[in-house]
Amino acid sequence: MAGRVLVVDDEIETRVLVRYCLEQEGFDVEEASDGDTALEFVRRGDIHLVILDVGIGQPNGIEVCRRMREASDLPILLLTGRDSETDELIGFASGASDYITKPFRPNVLVARVSMHLERSKPGREGEGSSPILRFSNIELDLASRQAMVDGAELSLTRTEFDLLALLLSQPTRVFHRAEILDEVWGASWFGSEHQLETHLSRLRGKIRASNGPEIAVAVRGVGYRLGDLSAAGS
Repeated sequence: MAGRVLVVDDEIETRVLVRYCLEQEGFDVEEASDGDTALEFVRRGDIHLVILDVGIGQPNGIEVCRRMREASDLPILLLTGRDSETDELIGFASGASDYITKPFRPNVLVARVSMHLERSKPGREGEGSSPILRFSNIELDLASRQAMVDGAELSLTRTEFDLLALLLSQPTRVFHRAEILDEVWGASWFGSEHQLETHLSRLRGKIRASNGPEIAVAVRGVGYRLGDLSAAGS
């Protein structure tokens, strides 16, 4: 099976159309008409990607997206009839992976789903690298995919771990935004840079809350470096 996709929309016509498009390509499809049911599917742990309509009832799609992102790192594709930069920014800030505007072309929807499922597969990171990376009081075990701050485990999503691993791999280097997107999301990714900023902000917050150092310092007009270089190797 190509993957299990959850379609969340309160309009049965949309759910039927999306289901048909995806099942024709070999995907296993589940449906939910409201946010609470969708969250139960995600908590169950056997969903690989979510297509979530922004306009569902309470909790609305943006709130459901935010709750899903707190619980999981699975790809979330927002489906909406609105098309504006503000809507996109709100969606990405809530943790969305991509944004599809209605009416959509079935082949484009299938291509987006396939691309996000492909890049969410484990096993790309850590090859040929030192199994342990350290910076200040942060320790990253690439083999077990564990992050520690002062010896206490830090709960990170897959994307947050990959971002931290990339920055720790070359502590003195400034990584260009496009380079980070290619390394962590894959060269075929074509979303917004706002998604990168959102994930880095969440990562900073988790490390700060665990008394870790400031990381992912922005270098104006270029990208990001790990942090205060005086902390490296300490």
